[in-house]
Parts: sequence; structure tokens; C-alpha cells
Amino acid sequence: MHLLTDGNIRGMPVLMVADLQRAYKVYGIHLEYVRGQLTKKKVSRVQVDLDLCRKDKNLWLYTDVMHLEGSMFLVMVADPLNLTMQSYVENES
Repeated sequence: MHLLTDGNIRGMPVLMVADLQRAYKVYGIHLEYVRGQLTKKKVSRVQVDLDLCRKDKNLWLYTDVMHLEGSMFLVMVADPLNLTMQSYVENES
């Protein structure tokens, strides 16, 4: 957390201290970092409910070319990841 607040991590503007604290609350302390005075502390992991995991492993990719003010962009959507990607297209060839 000190690396984030001191500004030592650069190039990741969306990573906040609150995100790191939330990760520690969800996953707990990593076993690799438990040493010294923390060896007496019991590390627990979150139990994953396997009924909530998706059984369908199919990935659907939708693509289209979008024209905007004379520029072309290739837009791709991956479902069920809800991931949207776009890239600038210079020419159609």
C-alpha cells in the first residue's frame, strides 16, 4: 500500500489503495508473505461455492467495423466476459 501512496507504481492509474485493501479482505494475506511475527497468525482462504461457477465455457466474439467522422474502428466484444476492445483501422486492405 505504501508503494501506491508514495507514487512508486506508475503506469497503472486505475489501481487504488482501496482496491488493494479489498483484495486483502477477499483473499487474505498471501502465504508467501507470512513470516517473522506473522507466523502465528492463521491465514485463511475464501471458500469458493462451486455451484456459482459457470458450467458453460464457451466464449463468443462479436466484431464489427464502426465508422466515426471518417475514421474506421474495429470493435470487438467478448461474451460472457463483457470485454470490449477497439482498435483504429487505417485502411481496409
